[in-house]
Amino acid sequence: MNSKNTKRALASSALAMLLCIALLVGTTFAWFTDTASTSVNKIQSGNLDVQLVKEDGVTELTEALKWVKAAGTENEKVLWEPGASYDLEGFKVKNNGNLALKYKVVISGIVGDNALKDAIDFTMKSGNGAAAPLADFEGHLSAGATTDVITINGKMKETAGNEYMNKTVNGIAITVIATQYTEEHDSFGNTYDENAEYPVVKNATLEEAFDGVDFGYGNTADEAVSIDGKGITVIDNWTDSYFNSDTTVKGVTFKNGASITAQNSNITVTFEDCTFYACDQQLAAKTLGITDENGTGNNGRNNILTNSGAGMCLNLEQKNGTVGVEFVVKNCTFIGENDETLPVYGNKYNGKGSVDDKYKKRGHAIVLNAISGGGTAGVLDSMTVEGCTMSGVRGNAIQLYGSTGNITIKDTKINFWGVNSGAYVNGSGQTKDADSAAIRGDFTVGGARTLTLENVYFGLNENSDEGHAIKHVNVGAFPGNTDGTRAAGTY
Repeated sequence: MNSKNTKRALASSALAMLLCIALLVGTTFAWFTDTASTSVNKIQSGNLDVQLVKEDGVTELTEALKWVKAAGTENEKVLWEPGASYDLEGFKVKNNGNLALKYKVVISGIVGDNALKDAIDFTMKSGNGAAAPLADFEGHLSAGATTDVITINGKMKETAGNEYMNKTVNGIAITVIATQYTEEHDSFGNTYDENAEYPVVKNATLEEAFDGVDFGYGNTADEAVSIDGKGITVIDNWTDSYFNSDTTVKGVTFKNGASITAQNSNITVTFEDCTFYACDQQLAAKTLGITDENGTGNNGRNNILTNSGAGMCLNLEQKNGTVGVEFVVKNCTFIGENDETLPVYGNKYNGKGSVDDKYKKRGHAIVLNAISGGGTAGVLDSMTVEGCTMSGVRGNAIQLYGSTGNITIKDTKINFWGVNSGAYVNGSGQTKDADSAAIRGDFTVGGARTLTLENVYFGLNENSDEGHAIKHVNVGAFPGNTDGTRAAGTY
C-alpha cells in the first residue's frame, strides 16, 4: 500500500514540475528594477568672427589701403618701375569670436592696370616676422586675439619690359577669409578640424548674393550699382540679368554662364575680376523655367537660352533702341568645357524651346549680341576686353555680332579655342564649316565699327586639320585678319 502511495506521489510531483516548466516557457521573467538620472551640461556652439581693423587694433577698416612712399616724399605720385618696391598701409586681423581660426589674405582687386599687377610680386609679413609670398601665407589666431601689424609689399619684377610703361596702380582691395583651426579639444584631441576648408559663399542668383539689388527683366533702377563679391561669391545658376544703369560687378564667379542685357541708353556695364564657366544648356533651361516646348513658366523669354547656346560663358546684349552702351570686361577668367569630343555646332532652338533644323556655333567665352545676332540690338558705343584669360572654349573665343561700336581687346590671353570637330549639314544638304577663330565677327568696310588689338596672346598655331581651320582673327573686313600661317604668340 505504501509503495503504491509513494508511486502516486512521485507521479504527481513529476506532473507538477512539467506544468511549472510549461508555464515558465510561456511567461516573462520579472526582475527587481530601478532608474536614476542626472543632468548634462548644455550644448553650445562656438562663434567664428574675423574682422579687419586699423593698426590701433580697434577701429574697423573700411576705406581702401594706400601705397606708402618713403619718408619725406609722401606727396609724390606712386610710380612703378622695374625693381621698385612699395608697402601698403598696415592693418590687423582681429578674432572677435570664441573659436580659434586660421586665415588667409586675398587680393580681390587692384585699382589700375591688370598688366602691371601681373608684373608685381606680392609678399606679406606679420609684425617683425619674415615676409612670405602672399599666396603661401596662412595665419592663426586664438579666440579674442589680434595679430601684429600686417604689411603687404609689392615689388615690380626687374625683368618687366617697356610694355609696362605709363601704367599705374592706385590702390588695392583685400579680403581676409577664415575657417576653424586646431586648438579646441574634443574627447579625442584637437585635430578634428585640421582639414577645415576656407569659405566659398554660394548663391543661386545675383539677387540672392546681393540682397536688395534688382536685376530682373524690366527693372527701373536708375542709380549706379556697384557690387563686390570679394573673390569668394559664387553664383551657381544660369544668370539672366538686366542692367538699367551704370553697373559694376567685381569678384564674382559664375558657375553656369551668364547673359547680361543693357536695357537703357548711355550706361556702362563693367565686369572686373570675375570668373565665368561655360553654361550647361539643360541646367540653364531649368533655371529659366522651361518645362516644355512652349516655354511654360518662362514668359516667352527662353530666347536667351535658345540663342546663347550650350557652352557659352558670357553674352553681352543691348536692348533694341538703346544707344551709347559701353561694355568693359577687365581682369576676368573664362573657362570653357575643354572637351574636344563636343561638336562646334549644335542644335538651334526656336522660341518655344524645341529644335529647329538650323545650326548654331557653340561654346564661346564672350559673345556680343548673341540673342539678337546684332540685327535688332541697340547701337553700341564700345566694348573693351582687357587683362582677361580664356581657355578651353570649343567655338570662337570672342564672337562679335553686329556692326557698331569700337571694339578693343588688349593684354589678353586666348589659350585654347575651337579645336572641336563637327561641320554641320542642314536640312537643305548644305555643309557648314567647323572653322573657329580666337576672335571672329562680321562687319563691313567703312561701317560703324572698329577693332583694335593690343598685346593679345594666341596659344595655338594657325593651321588646318582635315578641313577644320584654326585662325587667330577672322573679323569681316578687319585688315588684320590672318591667313593661317601665324604661330602661337603675342601680337
